[in-house]
Amino acid sequence: MFRSHYFDVLLDECKKIYPFGGKQAVLNGYKSIYTNRLESIHGADIHFWYGTKEAFVAKPQVKHLLSLCPQAHIEVFQGMNHGQLLIDHPEEIAQRITKLLIQKNYH
Repeated sequence: MFRSHYFDVLLDECKKIYPFGGKQAVLNGYKSIYTNRLESIHGADIHFWYGTKEAFVAKPQVKHLLSLCPQAHIEVFQGMNHGQLLIDHPEEIAQRITKLLIQKNYH
């Protein structure tokens, strides 16, 4: 249910933007929300996870993030869509986050 609702919301937003410039307008709108806002992220231990099926926008985000924070940790999940790992495997995400927090506290 969440995935279908999320997709419908995203599709509605794309339909609003598309008449004002087509595919490039959708890409620019998405980048202005998600890529340009990366500049507000700061910290010594940044982890960016994305799936190969969302690489259309994720790859430019990673490039931009690495230009701002060269030490950021990037992990790509094969065959995954946006948020799919979180939705389909929440236990794994929880374990990964817990492990990162424990490592951070011990170093």
